[in-house]
Amino acid sequence: MRNNSVSTKGFTLVELIVVIVILAILATIAFLSFSSQSASARDSKRKTDLSNIASKINIGAANGSSLTSFVTTPSKKLTWGTNYLAGTWTSNLTYEAGDINFNQLGVNAGDFKDPLNYTYKMGATTAVGGAFQLASRIENDDNGNTTTSGAFLVGNYTQRKQTSTGTITAISTGSTIKITVSTPLVGFFKTWDTINTWGAANTCVVSSVSSDQSILTVTSCGATPANWDLLKIAAWDEISSLIAWVNSWSGVSNWSNPPY
Repeated sequence: MRNNSVSTKGFTLVELIVVIVILAILATIAFLSFSSQSASARDSKRKTDLSNIASKINIGAANGSSLTSFVTTPSKKLTWGTNYLAGTWTSNLTYEAGDINFNQLGVNAGDFKDPLNYTYKMGATTAVGGAFQLASRIENDDNGNTTTSGAFLVGNYTQRKQTSTGTITAISTGSTIKITVSTPLVGFFKTWDTINTWGAANTCVVSSVSSDQSILTVTSCGATPANWDLLKIAAWDEISSLIAWVNSWSGVSNWSNPPY
């Protein structure tokens, strides 16, 4: 009788290794894709959270609350070394940076928490016309690249450089000095700025700014600034951010120097 049985042949060791390698590559691709999508989802929540918090802060400030009242546990201030704001040292100003005071905002803190269980940070000052910043860590940079040292910022604070151009006309009436500035200095200076003129040792403090931003009323001057002189904020460039970087005394900046 003829034997009709069919012999079966298993995979060789080489074939098994090839299959395992292919499966490992596919698994790695799937994992990286999932991780990237998860990081993007977490970043999206962070950005939405900061945007919503900023809206709450703006409403609170419009209703008369001080910007600094929305900061608690002030552990992120830039007050050491040569950190300047509004033409003077940050330690001379009403300035706070730390955790967000959600009680003052009137919202549930649990609704606004970093997806990895960190705490968002805030910096605020009543100087420079009143300004604030909110900061979170970010996992993908602006180009979608994965980063371990990224940051995302929301707020209305903008660093000002010391060097300015444009001329002034200063008029002294008793103890009151009014300085008219020309472009590009119109809108540059804010109430409570400490300013001086190029080559002049005396400094002044801006007590008010006209509605069109072109006339400064100043006090505490050693002398009336010279007409047609150049005006500047008295100290060096302002701090780049209102919030300290987690690993340094420098400030947080978008896509680098995370706050936590």
